Amino acid sequence: MTPPRTGRMTSPQGKLVGSLLKGAAYAALLALIAGAGVLSAAETPAQQAWKMLRSGVSQKHTGKRVQAVRALRLLPGDSEATETAEAALRDRNPQVRTAAATEYKLIWRNRS
Repeated sequence: MTPPRTGRMTSPQGKLVGSLLKGAAYAALLALIAGAGVLSAAETPAQQAWKMLRSGVSQKHTGKRVQAVRALRLLPGDSEATETAEAALRDRNPQVRTAAATEYKLIWRNRS
């Protein structure tokens, strides 16, 4: 006798498809929430970018701090970028300090 069907896919392929659809739904929901937050915050793109950079340089994870510091090279001549790179020179992690020294040098070299 065959067990009754419950409407669920139990094969490995069915489970994969189900998890992909669930993941896509979560991604769409997150995009909507993020989009709504951006629209309601009424921040300019520059303000949003600085918010992300400030958050990045204060993260616990070293790799995230390094990425944020490296992004400062895109802002030559910006006084806040220079100050942020100078502050990162005093970071507790040598990888962040190395990135800060490199970016600080690039910021000053590329100044207009």
